[in-house]
Amino acid sequence: MFVRHPSKTFLPAIILWIFLLSSNPASLFGQAPDCSGAAQVNAGSTLRLTRQPGDPVSVFQFDTLAPGVVAWSASAADLDTPPPSLVPRPDCGQVAEPIRTAPGSQVLRLPTAGSYFVALGSEEPLASSGAYKLRVDAATEAVVPTKTLTLTADAPASCSDGGLPTVGGGTFTDGLIVVAQDVDPWDCDVLSDPTTDPLVVVVEADGAMLRSTLYDGSTCEPQARLAEGVLGDGAKIGAVFHPGDHRLVFDSLETTPTPYTLDVEHFDLCQGGEQDDHADTALCATSISLGSQTTGVLDNAYGDDEDRFTFRLEQRTVVALDVSGSGLHMVLEDADGQRLSPWDGCLDSSYLVRDLGPGRYGVRVVAGASHIGGDGTSAYTLSVTTIP
Repeated sequence: MFVRHPSKTFLPAIILWIFLLSSNPASLFGQAPDCSGAAQVNAGSTLRLTRQPGDPVSVFQFDTLAPGVVAWSASAADLDTPPPSLVPRPDCGQVAEPIRTAPGSQVLRLPTAGSYFVALGSEEPLASSGAYKLRVDAATEAVVPTKTLTLTADAPASCSDGGLPTVGGGTFTDGLIVVAQDVDPWDCDVLSDPTTDPLVVVVEADGAMLRSTLYDGSTCEPQARLAEGVLGDGAKIGAVFHPGDHRLVFDSLETTPTPYTLDVEHFDLCQGGEQDDHADTALCATSISLGSQTTGVLDNAYGDDEDRFTFRLEQRTVVALDVSGSGLHMVLEDADGQRLSPWDGCLDSSYLVRDLGPGRYGVRVVAGASHIGGDGTSAYTLSVTTIP
């Protein structure tokens, strides 16, 4: 269970390091397909576990005293281990609402207090034992946030091919009411995250029934769509915002313009975790840009540190990714967390060239097999350039 201090947007990290040394992890970690043996975890926990071939899924339980959001992030300790699968188990407790779903990642809105469950397994059968790391971050609603987002009137041409009318702008602080106005189908506004931290954003509307879509970036192309749904009468949609501008497009399901009010709340889940230069989870990945060079160090006491990055392309681009350093590899992923650079244990993945379409991409920097189990330390520079 967790209760957040009203001056924070995250729960102070409570790091829980668990090694499963038994040949039967089920006896220690409640690894069973049912819910009765679920292991209870807290916000701010990092857990390490070893899975054996034929093990059933590991079920975990998270309790909350108030509505909010929770992010589950799982990864394999090395590239030769099958990626983890992470699946909510609503049959065990309360039903969570998905905000972002990707391999090894679940960002969920918790509409009520209660117990929520997920199951961790592997996407492919294990040929031998595999080491996995699970991170849990959470925050509750109705707490004064530390960030301020800005809602601005948007130029019609930048929001839709059809040219949307601009709407009255305004600002909102502390996740409270934004602005009340009439909907003339269509309307568009910009939600801007001026910080360097990714945020989980939940949008609620009261009044008019609004068909609403959140987009990543300056365009409203299908590949930039983050979330969509019908808002109104307290309904909500949520998405993960990386630093920068995001489009909120909506049109009324009513035949005549009707008033509405927006309530936007944002949760910063990326302040806790292991002390690290770059996050280990896709949710909290460091934003980088074309032409940038970013330094980092893989270094922790367990030899399983990894660094996550994200970048966005506005148009089709040939991108070259280069990581300097000893025994390092990269994995390129799409916005859904699917690998775009297959790993066979032989190819050099410290330099990648890909022709990529518009959209968001992720990069994992991990240590090679020679570093696993050792000191896990390696300094590097990640370069992102374009090729004409």
